[in-house]
Amino acid sequence: AFSSLKSPADITVLSQSYIFRSIINTLAVSYTRRGVTHRDLLFGLENGGVLSLVKFFVDPRRPLAPSANQAEGLLPYLPELPYNPLSLVNYNQSVACVRRIQSVPSGLESTSLVFAHGLDLFFTR
Repeated sequence: AFSSLKSPADITVLSQSYIFRSIINTLAVSYTRRGVTHRDLLFGLENGGVLSLVKFFVDPRRPLAPSANQAEGLLPYLPELPYNPLSLVNYNQSVACVRRIQSVPSGLESTSLVFAHGLDLFFTR
């Protein structure tokens, strides 16, 4: 039984640091209707891009060294986050001075609506 008088079992704290090759102005998370589809991190970059990055790249459970027993299909930890220009949701349209990114579920499960604003406005599905 739980007692606040007894010290808790050993607590394991997992944390990792990351490097990104561009300056990040804002950060948001994508949402879907029922939450079945994985979430993406949405970065508002200083150069006007809105980058989508799959959330498992920043999972603190990623092992420091590759092992033969990789449970849950976790990738080995790398401090530098990947920057793939094909992951820019605004393609060749820049959003000047991105201040905020808002994501809301759409009517379909695998899609979400993304709105980025700053000096410019950008909306996509």
